[in-house]
Amino acid sequence: MTYKLFSEDYDFDTGRNAKDEQVIIGILAPDVVVLLFTDDGMLQDVIKFPSGITESVHQYDVYHDAFNDLLVKTKSHFGFVPEPVCIQQFFLEKDEIGIRCFPDHYINYLNNKDDESLYDLEAKESYERLICEWKRKNNFVFILGKDYYIDGETGEIESS
Repeated sequence: MTYKLFSEDYDFDTGRNAKDEQVIIGILAPDVVVLLFTDDGMLQDVIKFPSGITESVHQYDVYHDAFNDLLVKTKSHFGFVPEPVCIQQFFLEKDEIGIRCFPDHYINYLNNKDDESLYDLEAKESYERLICEWKRKNNFVFILGKDYYIDGETGEIESS
């Protein structure tokens, strides 16, 4: 299964590089990361560019000026053109980058839904409705420093 993903001018951008490879360029503090994909959406390479920030930066602190400067330079270096990408599911544990089918709280529910001390009937019904809708829309989670909930039909970020 491939996952459509499109983001422009957010914490990450999707598109193609000068070699016509699918690419995601984004912030994974304290670095800018470039993910390169084959035409069939398989992850083929991960390249990290240090931001040069010497102070302690949390992975979610993406508003530092050094990141924006480095993003612009990196996109220029790769001949980046924004467009949607279609990629296969992957997950890099060490860097916490990848795609998951469900948000963590849905996974937690699915793994523990029979535990009555955690979920009453109303909560179970709510989760079942939400998960059914999530599946119907083919939504997924893209993770790059934080979770981005992606609309499976448009490939656009619904929330983060």
